[in-house]
Amino acid sequence: MVALEQADGLYELEHNNDIGDGNDVFPGGLNKTSLNAVSSTKSDSYTDGISFIAIENISSNSGIITADLNVGLAAGIEDEINLPTEFSLSQNYPNPFNPSTTINFYVPSNGHAVLEVYNIAGQVVKSLLDDEVFAGENRVQWDGTSNSGSEVGSGIYLYRLTINNNVESKKMTMIK
Repeated sequence: MVALEQADGLYELEHNNDIGDGNDVFPGGLNKTSLNAVSSTKSDSYTDGISFIAIENISSNSGIITADLNVGLAAGIEDEINLPTEFSLSQNYPNPFNPSTTINFYVPSNGHAVLEVYNIAGQVVKSLLDDEVFAGENRVQWDGTSNSGSEVGSGIYLYRLTINNNVESKKMTMIK
């Protein structure tokens, strides 16, 4: 129960609250086998964020108490995410390619995306994507096959991405 009492002490430190063992937010009863808590970090030892405390598999055997204790701190995670500010379709790589290539695109907000490969005559060869995508970087791989599953021949192909009223196309070359 030492871990429970340490978690209780952390809670009391963060919340400037010393209400004693009788009214603990995390009571240390012998029948307790797990504890999960999330709290705002307010103490001087932290910057800003959330502390996570998980105490699990608490057991006692011949007077020896064991438990799994996990304590973590999340701070400023949203500051590290850099979403694109505009729609962008990248050139596939490798290009020329054989037998597969990767297409990256960047979107500033979630939306429905359609990515299709066309032959030089303007016919759809392969539908690579017709689904919701998340804001940020997205990646699709083309294995050089058609919608029917057969391998396409050498030549120039176009790929077109449509998302949130944006359309952009690029060309790529398959070499066998």
